[in-house]
Amino acid sequence: MNLLIPIEEFDNFKGVKDFPIADLSPDLIPAVKKLDEREEFEPFLRSILTDTSPTPHGPAEIVDIFTHQVVVNGQHGMAAFILKGKSFPTIRPSDVSHQIYRLKKIDGLKFAIFAAPGTILDAAKEQYERLARKLNRRPTKLDIDRHYLVNSDIYATLFGSWKLFELWIDGKANA
Repeated sequence: MNLLIPIEEFDNFKGVKDFPIADLSPDLIPAVKKLDEREEFEPFLRSILTDTSPTPHGPAEIVDIFTHQVVVNGQHGMAAFILKGKSFPTIRPSDVSHQIYRLKKIDGLKFAIFAAPGTILDAAKEQYERLARKLNRRPTKLDIDRHYLVNSDIYATLFGSWKLFELWIDGKANA
């Protein structure tokens, strides 16, 4: 069972299918990256969801939007949205881990949605890049195995092989 649901499977967002990526204005992506999370991005999503009840923000905040207005393939469910806006041009696991951890505490949660217009670094890539900076060179499989408990086997598992991971790092393969 795949736990990742493409946006077009959400009944609330089915309209995205009507807009092929090739037809989008090149100005759209930079404009979306400039949206303020609380003042623009969140209200826009709430208007699509037809949920006008704001979720309180602050240190006790679990998620940015908590709603029962989400439908996937006709199935309703409680949803939690974690949003990152223009203040996060690059999102690292450490930027969202506390919110993801808190999702486990929500009884009856059916959907968790993470939305961000910035670059999202995955943990494997971040670990690799951190070691590259530390060594001041491109890490090898042996370097990963020497420096981290999560060793090179995870890269082979995630990407099919170490070589495919290296191609992805070089931008020559899709993840």
